[in-house]
Amino acid sequence: MIELTKQFATKLGIMVDSRLIYYKHYYKHYYKFCDEIIEKMDNPPYWIIELATIKYIPEATKVINEYVLSEPFEKMPDFYDFYIACLYLKYKRWS
Repeated sequence: MIELTKQFATKLGIMVDSRLIYYKHYYKHYYKFCDEIIEKMDNPPYWIIELATIKYIPEATKVINEYVLSEPFEKMPDFYDFYIACLYLKYKRWS
């Protein structure tokens, strides 16, 4: 099972923000991912439940970022390379 850490949420937010994945895409649905998490967990985090219902990308990114930036705060590594990789993969998929 996927561990819903803040680092994982940051990566998920980057994938959504870069439009590598979004609410309704041919094979990358973040709502399906959220639904699977909700089904498998006895007490899923609220941000996952909320994310499963959001279609508008800026709102989805906002929900994820609110969780990432909530207390307790964690020191995060730089994710610049990950963001560039997501943009590249999106470009390759559509080119």
